Amino acid sequence: KSFENNWEYFPLSDKEFTFMVDNVIKMVLPKMVKFIENDKDELVGFLLAFPDLSEAMQRHNGNINPALLLDILIAFKRTDTLALNGFGILSEYHQKGGDALLMTEMHGIVHQNPIFIHGEATQMAETALKMQAEMVTLGLKATKRHRVFSKSI
Repeated sequence: KSFENNWEYFPLSDKEFTFMVDNVIKMVLPKMVKFIENDKDELVGFLLAFPDLSEAMQRHNGNINPALLLDILIAFKRTDTLALNGFGILSEYHQKGGDALLMTEMHGIVHQNPIFIHGEATQMAETALKMQAEMVTLGLKATKRHRVFSKSI
């Protein structure tokens, strides 16, 4: 729901969501996942970060094989880049400090894991201007753009 107001957002089907959870969850360290709940114990925000394994995957050109799995396991321990791949807060909770709380938690994750020298906020929509402004305030520099192109056929 935190992404519903982004025009380029398309909800996952139940099957896609299950696939994502079943596969991505294996690469997530629990200490790098943070949630915010309201006073009714309802989830209102989240942060998901994990060691960046993209270089290991790129070395295998998309071929899933035992060598890739071994390379991923090695990269999991050696990568110096942290990927921030999920950050969302329900719109009714914007500008109430939740984003600052999550970023403080991210700061703690980085400092508890000194192996991380670099970080990358991935798949941040180019139209997410508030989020981009927050990232600049935190001292982050934009190096890539996430755009969605469409064509009627």
